[in-house]
Amino acid sequence: MISHQLLTHETIIELLPRINPDQNLLFYSYLTQRKEKALFICQFVEANLTAILAYFSELSFPAFSFFRLEEKNIFFQELVAFTRDTLKLDQKAVCGTILNKQDLELFKFYGLITGNPKQFFTMKHQDESKLIRSHITEKVRIIDFLQ
Repeated sequence: MISHQLLTHETIIELLPRINPDQNLLFYSYLTQRKEKALFICQFVEANLTAILAYFSELSFPAFSFFRLEEKNIFFQELVAFTRDTLKLDQKAVCGTILNKQDLELFKFYGLITGNPKQFFTMKHQDESKLIRSHITEKVRIIDFLQ
């Protein structure tokens, strides 16, 4: 049996240990920094959470992040249809997201990607010991520049 629903904030917090921020940066940011403004539309198959489409409404375009908890048992068309209906999203709406190669192929297969997507690069320090330690940094305030 397939079902869909919005996740509560309590359930969202429970997902954090299952998310690798380096591999799912956008979704992780929705869970942590944007959770108050994001909706998490989930798919359950046989009562198991299989996939989530997170929607962020604060941009000038509909912004989404996709996260799958399982490789199989994802009924993507149904998840997208439920999301469109829940958000009252027009069929021709242009949305934005960041996808890994596997999810990009899934979105392409269902006709949700048109044109050639741009590649996204993340930058991360390879040697964190070279970063400035927070106890020796100082917050810059606007008032310091006005004097």
